[in-house]
Amino acid sequence: MRSIALAAGLTTLALAASGCAERSTAERVEACVESIKFGAFVGDANAVDIWTAADQSDDALREVCSDLASTDPDRLTAMNVEWEATQRLVNAQAAASSMPQDRSCDPSYPAMCIRMNEPDLNCANVGADDFPVMPPDRHGFDTDGDGFGCTPGRDSG
Repeated sequence: MRSIALAAGLTTLALAASGCAERSTAERVEACVESIKFGAFVGDANAVDIWTAADQSDDALREVCSDLASTDPDRLTAMNVEWEATQRLVNAQAAASSMPQDRSCDPSYPAMCIRMNEPDLNCANVGADDFPVMPPDRHGFDTDGDGFGCTPGRDSG
C-alpha cells in the first residue's frame, strides 16, 4: 500500500487542477470523512489513527473535518485530492490484478464477484464475511460504515 500512497502523492498536483478546491465547504467536509475512512481501509496509519480516535463514527469525523476546514483548509483540500487519487489507483490495481476481470462484477466489492444485475442480497446470500466494501454499497453489506461488509456482530446486511 505504500506504493499507492507514493503514487497518490505524485498525482496530487495534477488532480488539484480538477476543481477539488472549488467545492463547497460541506462537500469538502464530506469528502474528508470519506478520505479518512478510505485511508483507514487501505491501511494509511494517519487515517487509521484519526478513524480510531473518532470511535469509527461518521459524526465525530465530520467534527474533525469541520475543524480542519476552518483551521487548515489547504490540508483539507490535500486530503480530498489524495483520497481521489488513491481511490483511482486502488481501482486501477484491482482491475489489473488477478481479481476477476468480468466487467459485470460490481466494483463496490473488490474481493469477490457480485454481479451488477444481482437482485438485493444479504450476508447470508454471499457466504463470506468481513470483506472490503467500497461506495456505493448497493446491497447494504456494510451497515456500520467501516469499509468491511458482513462483519459478524456489527453488520446486519
